[in-house]
Amino acid sequence: MVMMITLLGWGSVSVRAVEEAEVRGKVRGEARAAGRDVAHGPYSDRQLKYAVRFDYSHLKNVIVYAEPIPDTAPPVLRQERLTIGQTSVGLSATPAFQAIPLGGGVTFRNGSLSALSLYAAGDSAMDWELDVPRNGEVTTSFMTAGLYRLRCQEDPAWRADILVAGRYVAPADAEGAYTFHLPPGRYRVTAWHSRIPPQSRELDLKSHDTQTLDFTLTVKGLPEVP
Repeated sequence: MVMMITLLGWGSVSVRAVEEAEVRGKVRGEARAAGRDVAHGPYSDRQLKYAVRFDYSHLKNVIVYAEPIPDTAPPVLRQERLTIGQTSVGLSATPAFQAIPLGGGVTFRNGSLSALSLYAAGDSAMDWELDVPRNGEVTTSFMTAGLYRLRCQEDPAWRADILVAGRYVAPADAEGAYTFHLPPGRYRVTAWHSRIPPQSRELDLKSHDTQTLDFTLTVKGLPEVP
């Protein structure tokens, strides 16, 4: 009986996997045009302040996320972890950056020497506060999409960023490559980086599809890094 249950469970998982479509691609950065004045004009906007001096050839923490169209399913309940440790120079965050789907949660583990009060800095997606006891952990869900720049009252130098976006999230690797396995349907797929405007494209997926979707992130008109 145990063997039959095991085989049935394995078979159901396999059917779901076969029905999924695969989306793969690469995200690259495009260098800025030289010789432009960034003190004035459209590229002096506050939203682009981080792109003034930036190396487009070495993108880090690139996230690609997919949103079904229309999205009527309940929030994703996936859980991640963030551990706060104690070092000789202050607090650490592991990982210092992560992305979770909308509705997902993060368990904050406090491995430092004291209780901690965490909060989201002013340019975050929304106001956010969390108290984590010493040697304890607290789990919280994120129901508002956007970037959360987390800070700590006990250590002003401490930093951790959490991106909340989409129903499906795929971090790009060091070469910019990413892969999704998605149920059939229509999706809006977005490539995101904290310092460059995002880029979105829509696509239709059928069972067994394999589609390639590449992105080029850029802020046109800004000068190269000297």
